[in-house]
Amino acid sequence: MNPPKTLADSTTLEMPAQLLKALAYDPAAGAAFDDLSTEQQRTFIDFVTAARSSSEREERTAQVVQKLLKGQTS
Repeated sequence: MNPPKTLADSTTLEMPAQLLKALAYDPAAGAAFDDLSTEQQRTFIDFVTAARSSSEREERTAQVVQKLLKGQTS
């Protein structure tokens, strides 16, 4: 995985640990994530971090990986 991208306003995207591990475990999903624009990455990161419980974050992380493998960008 590439280092976190920085937006024009110098905001760095903070990758949730669960998502980082999932993308490292599945190189194809990690590569697909790296190919996304910063805003597309932010959409997936926000989707995972908005979950209220750890089990919901795990489910959302799995959903993100599946979407990436299918070529979906949001």
